[in-house]
Amino acid sequence: ERCAQIEGVSPRSREHLPQITQLVEKQIEAALDDVGGADVGLARALRAYFVGRSSMNPELARDAIQWLRGSKSLPVDARRKLGVKGEVTRDTAFAMLVGLLRLVRLAGYRGTLITMDEAETILRLPLSSQRQAAYETLRLFIDACGENSLPGAFFVVTGTEQFLADRHAGVASYPALAQRIERPVGVDVLDARRSALLVLRGLDTEKLAQVARTVRDLHGMAFNYNARLRLSDELLARLSQ
Repeated sequence: ERCAQIEGVSPRSREHLPQITQLVEKQIEAALDDVGGADVGLARALRAYFVGRSSMNPELARDAIQWLRGSKSLPVDARRKLGVKGEVTRDTAFAMLVGLLRLVRLAGYRGTLITMDEAETILRLPLSSQRQAAYETLRLFIDACGENSLPGAFFVVTGTEQFLADRHAGVASYPALAQRIERPVGVDVLDARRSALLVLRGLDTEKLAQVARTVRDLHGMAFNYNARLRLSDELLARLSQ
């Protein structure tokens, strides 16, 4: 649509489709030069995806998506057509993340929020080496953010108190990570501005009622009715009890 606007034609014009497509390819090449600086494979797979879509080659586009998703079953011949080598692995994923972050910015977004929910599932990994590898990955992300080598990324990792405190299998068992997120001396644990660790207190009765009132009001706004007639503050307070 942006290229059609530059050409002054409709993006759905079949007559002008060849010239629009040619201009799109040039724009993509320019954008992918930047992405390719971080990860050549990512840039090539994205280029192959566009070519597959624009040339009515669904198999090429599908293979590109499969590779980007980290598929380990893509034939060598398919990877050759994409112009990529190997697979997305633990060792190559970091460079791909850098490339994806650049792509997101080029697409007009301000950044990327990456949420890792329920990190306490790491505790259930049977081997110590698996848990250590997971904690080392988190350490790498923290250090990368500190060095600003992942611009435009904001990481939120959530876990239980056990996830942090368990000295056998939790974060406490991996000092290199534990030291990076421990609260600075003299800083309130709830002060998120200066601490990497934010402790969320459990919901008491009043906070639960407050959440209920907020959800009720949002539902009324979304569906254009007076939700308070259906659910009064008093009823929500009783339900919270």
